[in-house]
Amino acid sequence: MAASRGERDGALQGLLACLGPDFVPGVAPRRDRNGETVDYGLPRVHHQPTGVCFVVVPGGAFEMGLSETDVDRAMALVDWTPEVARFVEQLKSRARPLREVLVEPFLCAVEPLLVPQVAAWTNGGHARDTFTAPDAERWVTLRPGFRLPSEAELEYLARDGVQQSFIYDGARTFDDGIWPEQGRFGVRRLTDNEWTADEWHDDYTGAPPTSAPWRTGDGPPAFRGLSPDPPEVNTALVLTLASARGKPIAADRNLCARPVFPLGSLLS
Repeated sequence: MAASRGERDGALQGLLACLGPDFVPGVAPRRDRNGETVDYGLPRVHHQPTGVCFVVVPGGAFEMGLSETDVDRAMALVDWTPEVARFVEQLKSRARPLREVLVEPFLCAVEPLLVPQVAAWTNGGHARDTFTAPDAERWVTLRPGFRLPSEAELEYLARDGVQQSFIYDGARTFDDGIWPEQGRFGVRRLTDNEWTADEWHDDYTGAPPTSAPWRTGDGPPAFRGLSPDPPEVNTALVLTLASARGKPIAADRNLCARPVFPLGSLLS
């Protein structure tokens, strides 16, 4: 049974008490659908020192990786040229073996940091809304408790917490030139290129069963979003598969950064 409004409000007040005075309730996220106003049902919190709005993402479990169901859905929507087929095989090699991942609850910035938020977040130390990988790591973790999202957390968001094949399952709108803006969690711009807290691994062999960042040494940083160097084939739709992973890129490339705040230790 879904929690009542009173129960959700009580849980939010308990969370705010744990987070401390820097956080206050955010504006309830709403959207228009077919002329109707719909409440997402998920609370938001506002980080007062920086002006960044976060959505409270509940935990859960999902199957991470490019499944045959995902491929079948892509085949039904895309002109399946030999070039696209080869590209999907590359995606398969990067997003297998499939595995179930346990996601802990976390706060997630509604969108990657914008210029005014970057200025506040970094105390004026960074002037743009894009970062190299080392700068993204350094500046996001400047605020205690925060880090970059893991690949697993971003795929969980992209799948809307369930096994959607495309980001927010919004692929059906692409023929009209409309990109999906936000899923039921109320986060935006997951098709932007953004750094993650993970190191790049060629596939998921040995990956952890949780959503914690996967770091094993000094490998190159991993990113999520549309590839900064898209192939010269019509793969824009394929690149919006929730499981799509780009190839490694140089750490001095400038990509977006989105802070998250794990809640597992606060809620245990």
